[in-house]
Amino acid sequence: MVTSNHVHLLVADAGDRATIPRSMQLAAGRTGQEYNQRKARKGAFWQDRYHATAVDTDRHLLQCLVYIDLNMVRAGVIAHPEEWIFSGYREIQQPRRKCALIAYKRLAELAGFGAYDQFAAAHRNWVEAYLEDGGCIREDRWTQSIAVGGVIAGFEKPSYIPYLKHNCET
Repeated sequence: MVTSNHVHLLVADAGDRATIPRSMQLAAGRTGQEYNQRKARKGAFWQDRYHATAVDTDRHLLQCLVYIDLNMVRAGVIAHPEEWIFSGYREIQQPRRKCALIAYKRLAELAGFGAYDQFAAAHRNWVEAYLEDGGCIREDRWTQSIAVGGVIAGFEKPSYIPYLKHNCET
């Protein structure tokens, strides 16, 4: 998800805990350098360092994914995530054959699905269910904690991912 003032990335490591921080440092540094060169300016490009939140697979991964997909909906910029051209929702629902940003098979596996088309259909249903519930409020747990989730005994994938009920009359 790329917005006008921030980026959301949902990434998985392969067990090397240093890979993601080093990758973020490289991406942030190169982005800042490129922008400053293009605009003939100096100084910091990013306001703050990146924020990382560790997320378990299965349910918490799915909740985080849908939460990111709905970022611009919560901001009131769009009514549905398919309207935002720079969103993961669009790529999940319309997978690219070339220049894919998502490892489709890996994402389906991390989410607990055997096939990607099953995952994509479930993802679409979760987003729709969340929109019907009026999910328009930012959840601090995704931005103010360093870990989300835990072991879920006997977890089975629900027909949609249950969220806390929100009062959207704010």
